[in-house]
Amino acid sequence: MELTEEQKIMLQRIWNVLKDKFIMFIGETRSKDISAITVISNIGSETFNLFYYNTTEEATIAKEFIEFAVNTIVVTKSFAQTIDGVEKKYGF
Repeated sequence: MELTEEQKIMLQRIWNVLKDKFIMFIGETRSKDISAITVISNIGSETFNLFYYNTTEEATIAKEFIEFAVNTIVVTKSFAQTIDGVEKKYGF
């Protein structure tokens, strides 16, 4: 995936927020009325909405990045594997 330096910086900022939100979720006792997958998906949506995107391309890249991170944590059920997978794929 060819990203510009600005896009890499944008994704790194998004990743920092996403990691913090995942850590907060892991540290909280969650309600039994809502599934972990729903909470993780909501974290992704909230994180996407925290940022301003100058172009549709930036928004698409950010959305794909967040979806990859969310799907990775859901599938692996491991925060450590998610960090490793995201950082390898995006070169952080």
